[in-house]
Amino acid sequence: MYRELINGKRPDFEKALEHFRTELATVRTGRANPALVENLKVESYGSFVPLNTIGSITVSDPRSLAIQPWDKTLLPAMEKAILGANIGLQPVNDGNFIRLNIPPMTEERRGELQKFTRQLAEAARVRIRGIREDLWREITKLHRDKKLTDDAKYEAQEELKKIIDEYNEKITDLTTKKETELAII
Repeated sequence: MYRELINGKRPDFEKALEHFRTELATVRTGRANPALVENLKVESYGSFVPLNTIGSITVSDPRSLAIQPWDKTLLPAMEKAILGANIGLQPVNDGNFIRLNIPPMTEERRGELQKFTRQLAEAARVRIRGIREDLWREITKLHRDKKLTDDAKYEAQEELKKIIDEYNEKITDLTTKKETELAII
């Protein structure tokens, strides 16, 4: 009975991990990556839409991105959105493309980003713990209502611990990988 509960929460654990991956992708490593700007909100015909829906973002070389709008009248709005995002990149508008040159990182900035990466990891762990707590409350309620034996409650606790350890290890691996990327550049 508890296995259905635990398996029912698996998608929640996966969503928390995927959210962490998405947040990590936006951390600038000094290498060009479309994830740096693809979700910036750009004003397009009276509404705000993600940058990647109104143009293509390509990596020209390891230190620059090229953004080509499908409608060239949106170039100024794209430029404004990039400047307004305060991501430390200066857009260069040549009339057809917007080019973004990624400057090399300073040691101080690298340290700040590594610290920020650890903060994102801790936030992901907190989300995982929150899901665990919700699940544990449900298991405890089943035990209290005599729908779960003492042995089954203990088994559920052990299985839940294994799952939490698995997701925490994934978070640690992703964090280590990102910190390594930050150290290399």
